[in-house]
Amino acid sequence: METISRSHIILGLVAATLFFNFGLCFVNTNVAAVGEAHVILAEALIMAATWGVLLLSGRPLDTRWVCFALAIVVFAVLVMILREQIQPKTVRDLIIIPTFVLLGIQYGRRDLSKALIALCVVVLAVGIVEAALLDTYQKYFNIIRYFISKGSTPEEQASFNSTSLFVSGIRSGGRVLGGFLGEQRVSSIFLEPVSSAMFAAIVAFYTLSVFDEIDRSSAVALLTMAAIFLVLSDGRLAMGLTLAAVVAFVVLYQLPKLSLYLYLPAAVGFAFVVDALRQAQSTSDDLPGRLSKTAQIVGSMDMQVMLGLSLFPRSTVDSGVAYLIEGIGLVGTAVFWCGLCTLMRYDDRCQRRLAHMICLYLSLSWLVSYATFTIKTAALLWFLLGTVQAQRLGSNRTSD
Repeated sequence: METISRSHIILGLVAATLFFNFGLCFVNTNVAAVGEAHVILAEALIMAATWGVLLLSGRPLDTRWVCFALAIVVFAVLVMILREQIQPKTVRDLIIIPTFVLLGIQYGRRDLSKALIALCVVVLAVGIVEAALLDTYQKYFNIIRYFISKGSTPEEQASFNSTSLFVSGIRSGGRVLGGFLGEQRVSSIFLEPVSSAMFAAIVAFYTLSVFDEIDRSSAVALLTMAAIFLVLSDGRLAMGLTLAAVVAFVVLYQLPKLSLYLYLPAAVGFAFVVDALRQAQSTSDDLPGRLSKTAQIVGSMDMQVMLGLSLFPRSTVDSGVAYLIEGIGLVGTAVFWCGLCTLMRYDDRCQRRLAHMICLYLSLSWLVSYATFTIKTAALLWFLLGTVQAQRLGSNRTSD
């Protein structure tokens, strides 16, 4: 009973990261205004509860990941001291990684397919209701107003489209797949389609990585639901990342661990090549334009920004690489990336596959977005990595 209770608490914490924004949006629409402070408080409570579970478990923590967490905090505080500016967002985003990896390691290497199937069914059900009964759905979930209320979207975007969906909830230029579904991009519990598509990609990553360890029918069910949601959300980047994961599943996992370190510098180098080939064209909102924008932002950063001594005067929301460099400097970004690659165990096929998929996911996503840092998808990703990093239940198993 104790083991079941503890397992449910851990899964409940991961579920809370996925659902709390959805719940707060409902409250903001139907009960009372929700501000930025409420969202920060909710996330802080989840993080505090997670660390409470980790520290009160009576079980030793993986010291490597604990040191990684401490290094993130110390480095971020040092940067803030040097800048004489309090900017906790970067450390808040990065500390999610070791926190939920540690939670996954404590949960252990168990078959999560049934829990993920249940989660996908809920996500898919909410998404279908959103798509089929949009007018009714909007009465209970005014998504754009929630984002405005919590301060992450300007007021003028409230009238961007004719719905109360998020700004990117309508694809006016046409879908990649599923044109018969119209212009709406389904967001489900994630409230915006980029995160919902990334969720589908993450489910695909995990399923492919543990494909040899779970029931075939469960694997097929998870991959099918992930594919359906990729189409519903019309996530172009997530579709590409999922295809890249298939390459990792078949080929890339056979490469030596050193190859993990090369993904990010290779991706950034590719962005600079694309920018050079475009010959200073304006940065349009397509893939080449977004890659070019990242190259131009990083290329225009002065030495003060590169050293983490000052903030960049332009927005970095469309570039995860630029966001990291602005937050912790170029050296900090390099150390963070190398530390992350080093800490990933590479002992068996499942670990190797997921390591390559995550490195591809981060490297390619960071060229066009910093959405990978949001807790509503990041916590699940890093928890799943932690479970795969844990020892198999048959070896050195400890009881809860």
